[in-house]
Amino acid sequence: VGDSSVINVHVHTYDPGAILSYAVSLGSLNQIKIDNIDQQHQEFLELHRQSREETSLGVVAVASGAGLQRLFRNLGCSAVVHGGQSMNPSTRDLAGAAQRAPAASVILLPNNPNIISTAQQAVAVPDKPVYVVPTASIPQGVAALLAFNPALDLDANLAQMQDAMAGILSGEVTTAVRSTSINGVSVCEGQAIAFLDGELLAVADTIVQAVKQLLLGVAPSSGSLVTLYWGGDALEKETKDLAAWISSRFSGVEAEVVHGGQPYYHYLES
Repeated sequence: VGDSSVINVHVHTYDPGAILSYAVSLGSLNQIKIDNIDQQHQEFLELHRQSREETSLGVVAVASGAGLQRLFRNLGCSAVVHGGQSMNPSTRDLAGAAQRAPAASVILLPNNPNIISTAQQAVAVPDKPVYVVPTASIPQGVAALLAFNPALDLDANLAQMQDAMAGILSGEVTTAVRSTSINGVSVCEGQAIAFLDGELLAVADTIVQAVKQLLLGVAPSSGSLVTLYWGGDALEKETKDLAAWISSRFSGVEAEVVHGGQPYYHYLES
């Protein structure tokens, strides 16, 4: 960004010296700031790992798929309850996980619209305070957990986590198991179908086509981050090709790939 005489540049590079030397050849420099984002990433992980130990406030999340469960644990969840679409955990499952969590108080992330009411019922069961952040999807749950800061108090965390989940669009791509009509749209058995925040957005003959139609419907703006969580019958190479397509199709949009291993859904998109 800038004007005819001043420009503000943000660069990621392994060799900042070369960038500075080239910039000096073009004009004068000021307000130079260099951060090591690998170090920042490690500090972030260490901060979240503290919540695994006995602490005042912990997080319990619901997820299915080895990759997604590992992701939530790595981001600092005290416990992860197995569950998701068509695999709803019981009130007892959620209450038990909250009770066992090494924390004086617990925040529950249901990560599915069908589990929110169960999570709210589980609040009254454990012998400790339990609170629900009503995440309706895995992407919302990840966003909420990234906003969690064990150094802050309960109210601050609840506010930050709900703000973070509100800024996320959640997509899902799966295969129709029978011919049906969804919101007046005919869907044939075996077709790929894409949903955006629970609403049918696209019907396609292939999974890749459905993902692309979903992203074209969303049209992410410059500065957005698109995350593809692959599972179901999706393949890693196919997912990386989709990420490359996203970055080339949408200017200024970054795409990342995460193995979720979730059943039923070939892709979850954030």
